[in-house]
Amino acid sequence: MPHDNARQLSSARKREALVYGLDEQSSRLEMSLPMSALPYSVDALMRLCVRKARKGDDPTRVNPDVAFYFDKLADAREQYFSDRKLRVGNETALRKLKEKYTKRRKKLRTKRDTAVQSAVQIGLTDFESTLASGAFSWGLKLGPTLKKPGSGASRQTFQIPSEVSRSLPHLQASAVVRKAAQLTPQSRNSVVRALQLSLRRYYEHSILKLDINDFFGSIPHARLLAKLRSNGTIDSITLELVSALLVDFRRASGTARGVPQGVGLSSQLAEFYLSEFDRAIRSFEGVIFYSRYVDDIVIVIDSSANRALVDTRIGSELTGLGLVENRLKRQEIDTDADGCYATGRCSNGDQLEYLGYRFSNSGKTLSTMISERRMKLREKRLELAFSSWGRHAPYALHPNHGLDALLTDRLRYLSGNIRLRHSKSNVVVGIYFSNSALDVASPQLRELDAALATLIKINAPRMTNELRDRLERISFEQGFREKSFLRANQPRIDRIVACWRSTL
Repeated sequence: MPHDNARQLSSARKREALVYGLDEQSSRLEMSLPMSALPYSVDALMRLCVRKARKGDDPTRVNPDVAFYFDKLADAREQYFSDRKLRVGNETALRKLKEKYTKRRKKLRTKRDTAVQSAVQIGLTDFESTLASGAFSWGLKLGPTLKKPGSGASRQTFQIPSEVSRSLPHLQASAVVRKAAQLTPQSRNSVVRALQLSLRRYYEHSILKLDINDFFGSIPHARLLAKLRSNGTIDSITLELVSALLVDFRRASGTARGVPQGVGLSSQLAEFYLSEFDRAIRSFEGVIFYSRYVDDIVIVIDSSANRALVDTRIGSELTGLGLVENRLKRQEIDTDADGCYATGRCSNGDQLEYLGYRFSNSGKTLSTMISERRMKLREKRLELAFSSWGRHAPYALHPNHGLDALLTDRLRYLSGNIRLRHSKSNVVVGIYFSNSALDVASPQLRELDAALATLIKINAPRMTNELRDRLERISFEQGFREKSFLRANQPRIDRIVACWRSTL
């Protein structure tokens, strides 16, 4: 029997290798692993689904059976809490109600898990058959065209179908490429905090800020594939999936450069492509700090002489990758002996701008401010909130209380914080959580409060006293200091941000 099992397992691995189109060397490597360890086995994709489900983003919910049981679980939970309210104070009834709900939830979860496994199995079977026949395609389609903030430029995004036979391989391929790049994801705030520590140098040093021109649209397909193949840790299935994505993109764009923006795998491929570049720059002599956030690069260097050397080597590295620097966005800062950014000694003024912040070092004190563009954006949104309210011509004698409440919520949204419930990982954004590295005593918060006060004064003749008093209690400075939250459901949030769609 043990020999029979071994033969069956070997045959299964060979079938899986054949289906995935593995080359001989890759087949030997991957067949030495347990079936459950292969990246595109049912076990691996089930584990992926579990991880995504914990974040409220199960990719199998597009399957009607899976969606049905998710809805049933939500209904059962809602009914349970509704019934609890009718039995408050009756401990016996509450206990029986909980026991009944627990049993029902367990049964529904079992049925849901069975439906999920079935959806994964069906999706994997479809994926395997199209891959084995050479007919696999991502079905890449056009997504929305997005305007680039601060300019009239726009960029075309792309999407892949949400069906399980595409979404799960896409997620798994992204995970494989991310692991191969050996990258530790960093949040914008953690990058800024690390940069602040490096900029608090009250002796001579240099700063170089660069931007890669059209980063996502410039990556050469041939060089990207060569780097992936030479990595040694990426399985042949993933290589085939990446190649299929680039083929789809070539058909859609007519060029053999770039990756489709809006597709998660593209972000991982771009990060992988520059991972060796990142490691090389960090190893250069004189580099104290290096950070790249997508295509924005900032480097702190110990002297202006070493900055010139680093600059030359960066140019060579980019040329080798087939990429070009956007010289219009370059900043070079050489400090004085006290580490201060002396006016006139650096290009683009005496302040460094990076990831929505401005940094300035004068009098041996590092100041961290909101970038000029972000300040203008908030001021613009304040104006749009009032103009949207004013277009309906409310007056104190004939107030529109619905619009009054909406204006109040919009100002609280701008001056406070909110949890985006339907985003990945329930992201928190707002005046504090989007600008947490800002100096606590920043005068910019008072500037925003002053701009709000001016708009209230201008529109006061059309306000009720109640509305004016309510608005005068709203404060950016207080929202930042106290980390105050606006609590609103998703339909309400959609109404709040509707008047800013063109500025988002």
